[in-house]
Amino acid sequence: MVSANEAVARFLRDNKAPAIYRIHEEPDKEKLKEIEKFLYTLPVQHKRQSGGHFLQSILQKASGTDYEFFINRVLLRSMKQARYSAVNKGHFGLASDCYLHFTSPIRRYPDLVCHRSLKNVLSGTTDPKEDFEKMATHLSERERLAMEAERELEERIRILFMKNKLGKVYHGIISHINAHGFFVELSEIFVEGLVLLADLSNDYYRFEEEKFRLIGKRTRKIYRIGDKIKIKVIMADVETKRLLFIPL
Repeated sequence: MVSANEAVARFLRDNKAPAIYRIHEEPDKEKLKEIEKFLYTLPVQHKRQSGGHFLQSILQKASGTDYEFFINRVLLRSMKQARYSAVNKGHFGLASDCYLHFTSPIRRYPDLVCHRSLKNVLSGTTDPKEDFEKMATHLSERERLAMEAERELEERIRILFMKNKLGKVYHGIISHINAHGFFVELSEIFVEGLVLLADLSNDYYRFEEEKFRLIGKRTRKIYRIGDKIKIKVIMADVETKRLLFIPL
């Protein structure tokens, strides 16, 4: 499927035909510098390289270590979001210099636009003038809205599933940390809930954003992305979308 998408993208590009490309730009250099700075705090060897080679080497070094989940999450959050554009800028995530959505298990409107453009090139005809960049911007916005709606629906269904699980104990892994607490992905089921700082009553915890962790002022206990943890379910409210855990 990827090969087919690349082949059509290059054919339309070489024939100077209008198209809606699927682009994924490189992460900001400043973010890469922050990641490199943070990696020096972990026992994961890496060499300074450019762009994708740098990220690939980090993932290879982290593979199979206790930091694999953590580093994967940090790198993922440093990535820019893929989007549609009338200008080909390549796809960083796929390491492709020219890519678009032409064929997929789901039929997207951008696919159909590229179908029409390909048919026009092959038949020697032209479409009425269209603003492909305006179309690409609109389709990117609608895609994000659809993804947000899908995520919200999934989140409410998971919380509904957990309503009769109050008081139960599960094992999980810390997936995200912010100034309000940390999120835990359960190992047994595909559910993520929040542990609030207010419920960590054994100490006062400070959020160290640059190190992706919470650290106790008195005990020096650390909660960090990727840490395994045992939790108990204490709240599952579908209306407010609150699924709360406490650590054990």
